[in-house]
Amino acid sequence: MEHRKAVLLIGWNPEVDDYSKWPGLTPEKPRAALDSDRAKLEAAGYDA
Repeated sequence: MEHRKAVLLIGWNPEVDDYSKWPGLTPEKPRAALDSDRAKLEAAGYDA
């Protein structure tokens, strides 16, 4: 039986930040980056 290694992704919810300081930055951009990182970890065999 294969055991997958697990990692814990820690951060904040991009939906609750104030983006008025950063024109052009929206909650969708950091969310997409987090989702991409999670997908890469899972493709490498980790439970994230």
